[in-house]
Amino acid sequence: VLANRGDVLPVKPGQRVLCIEQIIIPEFVPNNMHHHTRSFSEAMLGQSLNMVSMDCEFSATDDEIKLAVSLAEQVDVIVMTNFYWRIYPKNNGPLLAALRKSGKPVVIVTNNPYPMGADPQADAIVCTFGVTPQSLAAAAEAIYGKLKPTGRWPLEHYRFGQ
Repeated sequence: VLANRGDVLPVKPGQRVLCIEQIIIPEFVPNNMHHHTRSFSEAMLGQSLNMVSMDCEFSATDDEIKLAVSLAEQVDVIVMTNFYWRIYPKNNGPLLAALRKSGKPVVIVTNNPYPMGADPQADAIVCTFGVTPQSLAAAAEAIYGKLKPTGRWPLEHYRFGQ
């Protein structure tokens, strides 16, 4: 957990969550036959059914951003993925910016500890360093407080938020 401003995490059992998952381009997980679109939403549903779920392109379209903003009105907390790959550097920064205007706390799940994935606008950030089903399940468990993250910050020369 790279950030947890306002003690957004863990998500409380009664809170309604909007889970927004990027559709991961298959070439990014070619060696994992267990990964599928909506793996993260599935992991989140394993923690709580008190959830609204949507997916979006790897970089959310304008229509997807509008839908997410409208769905944000129905929830208490927003959890979204913001993955990053060097070969496809677009991510969900514009979606995050639009959701921040809703006033609801936003939790990001990312595979990258740098700002391109771990955007400092988020209230809480969970970094998985991967998108395998096991990593996404661990992120969901951490979000709901069923797993205590024990990872260590790997970057001596960079501190999140500085």
